[in-house]
Amino acid sequence: MSALNLTGTVTNAAGAVTPISGVINVIDPPVVDGVVVSPPSGPRGTLFTITVNAHDVNVPPSSLTYTLLVNGVAATPTGAPNVFTWQSS
Repeated sequence: MSALNLTGTVTNAAGAVTPISGVINVIDPPVVDGVVVSPPSGPRGTLFTITVNAHDVNVPPSSLTYTLLVNGVAATPTGAPNVFTWQSS
């Protein structure tokens, strides 16, 4: 997460000035460390297992939610949040 410092003033019609300050927290996107496809290749009808390894760079890190599409079709999630199966046709 990146923090941006915010400063400024608020002035009323009489000219009284009040300073303002704060922090804007910018949330960075997750980083994909790699994708593993097993088996790496196969004939039509092969059931592939696809594992996506990623992490959140923000502090504290958040849990990640994964969605995987193969040629625009959703792969089947398994019990692990980052593991999918897909059968070629």
